[in-house]
Amino acid sequence: MGREPTYAQYQHEDFPIENMDGYAVKTIIGHGAPVAIEAEAKMCDVQIDEGREYSGNLGFERTLAVMVVSGKGVLLEKNNGEENILGEKQFLIIHAHDEGEFIVKAESGQSLCIVTIEVPARVEYPLYRNNG
Repeated sequence: MGREPTYAQYQHEDFPIENMDGYAVKTIIGHGAPVAIEAEAKMCDVQIDEGREYSGNLGFERTLAVMVVSGKGVLLEKNNGEENILGEKQFLIIHAHDEGEFIVKAESGQSLCIVTIEVPARVEYPLYRNNG
């Protein structure tokens, strides 16, 4: 934990974007992204077209944080059938007790923009604690 902080400036074009049918995923932290951190984490900016859906997998003992930047939609956890209504500026956390799939669907009539951060639920190193 005794590392010197660093700074690097990146442009939109520096980040890999996966354009699929109905959605686009820009990887901010993770495979192929220019940003590298010591922690095991993946961060993505996901743009979902109106009425379309994006699906992903969440591994065993992984945690997914979802922040809705704009739009409305639904997040469905396939393992347990739990459905979460998504609205602008809403924050949601999913913890996978088993490996499973999730689906995020944008409402008809508007696109949905979310930011996702995936991290391990448990780590083998000390974490900073918020004592404030």
